[in-house]
Amino acid sequence: MCSRMKVALLYTGYGNANSVRPLEMTRYLEARGHQVDLVDLLGFGYNRYLRLREPLASAAMRSGLAGAGVLVRPMRRWADIIQRKVLDRERFDAVVCFSFPHAYVLTRDLPCIKIYDCPTPAVDELELSGDHHGSVISALRDVEMEIYTSSDHVLFHWETYLEYVRKYRYDGDNLVTMAYGCHPKERRAGFASPPRAVYMGYLGGYWSNLDLLSSLSSSGACDVDVFGFPRPHRRLGLDYRGASPNTAVLADYQLGLVTCSKDRLRREGFSAKHVEYISYGLPVLVPNWRERLDLIKGSVPYDKESYPEVVARMSDEDEWTRMSDLAYEQSKALSWDRTLEGLERMVGG
Repeated sequence: MCSRMKVALLYTGYGNANSVRPLEMTRYLEARGHQVDLVDLLGFGYNRYLRLREPLASAAMRSGLAGAGVLVRPMRRWADIIQRKVLDRERFDAVVCFSFPHAYVLTRDLPCIKIYDCPTPAVDELELSGDHHGSVISALRDVEMEIYTSSDHVLFHWETYLEYVRKYRYDGDNLVTMAYGCHPKERRAGFASPPRAVYMGYLGGYWSNLDLLSSLSSSGACDVDVFGFPRPHRRLGLDYRGASPNTAVLADYQLGLVTCSKDRLRREGFSAKHVEYISYGLPVLVPNWRERLDLIKGSVPYDKESYPEVVARMSDEDEWTRMSDLAYEQSKALSWDRTLEGLERMVGG
């Protein structure tokens, strides 16, 4: 029988996919008798202040006019605030941090198990965005390495990202895969011809590849409805449906759509939307440059040229049903209660 643990989960509640995982960890641990303090760092006044100055800071960092301190100093200040307002006020057995800008607190000498939950290798993502000067990236790599080496466990949402970090950044014994999960839905998607595709996810990052999404939407292969935030520019011509308050609408479609950039990082990763799609039994159309698609059954590769042919193939009921069944069975293997196995042991239970 595990002893009762007290765990602090530090996250930012933007309402996107990255805020789902801490909520699921809370549910998982509390169902097993542990006490969880779920701390939304967006409630800290200093965070709101930093968000106001982001546009000016980003312009300065692109040009090299602002040094690495523009990002590193706030990370140290956030660590001071988090330690003073949260971690020093109560005794925790473990602390889990879900955000790279706040994870600097894990470099502190804390009397508990320290866990960094890492959805994406953060500094690689910042470098590939083109928004930061080389000197900023270099300094942030040093900070990232501090966080990796100071953490008792570094959790990656995908085995492919763990392999990426081992190959290019850090090969420590504390790296662990704890896959992103889902809840298989009772109401599954059903076949219809012609099929309708849905894109649901973040629309603000370079990696979303909105130009590709625009091209697919205008190809005429099938209707594509787009849900997410922020609102995309009108020039893209997307059939934008706003930010859906939940994912239940996915059951009304026949195909889930993923787009992504072609850089090395995104080729070796996956999207949280991918797992949510299969939880409804949706076959998922995924760019063919994304590697290891065998890890998520029900994935259907495409590129811009083959997209109409792929959609036509998925208009056949037998083929659609076969891929839908594969997707739904895969979602059972990726249910949250399965993917979070081992979490108790990590927090000291």
